[in-house]
Amino acid sequence: MTSTVNVPAPSPAPSSEPFIAPGRAGSLVNVRPRYDNFIGGHWVAPVKGQYMTNLSPVDGKPFCEVARSTAEDVELALDAAHAAKDAWGETSLTGRAAVLNAIADAIEANLEMLSPAPPAPWRDIPARSTRTPSPITSTSRWVWWDRSSRSTSRC
Repeated sequence: MTSTVNVPAPSPAPSSEPFIAPGRAGSLVNVRPRYDNFIGGHWVAPVKGQYMTNLSPVDGKPFCEVARSTAEDVELALDAAHAAKDAWGETSLTGRAAVLNAIADAIEANLEMLSPAPPAPWRDIPARSTRTPSPITSTSRWVWWDRSSRSTSRC
């Protein structure tokens, strides 16, 4: 027997502030000049030390540098993933739900910073139209899944 759990979608206050591009004074987003690979919970420089320029999709100008990963970097990431797999597999449903809920809480606490920036042609649209989460990407789905999985009997 399954039961239905209704979880209201979060309703963060939309911003009325104008969009300020990342890296500029007053922006909600700080951009570092260079990003390494994120492997096993740590920032790791690429094995061969190579980086490439990351171009902005808005204006095609250099935005920052990112690691130019090679097969060796992929192997490091795979090793880290395999090492984490067993521990995650042994984590209870309640434990997994707690981790996912913590991620959802962090996302919701930073929605405005994480929401996509409006492209150049739409910058005159009020910020609330572009920096409000859509129901499709809402973290309320994670909370719904957690609550519904707890209330579902499994055979």
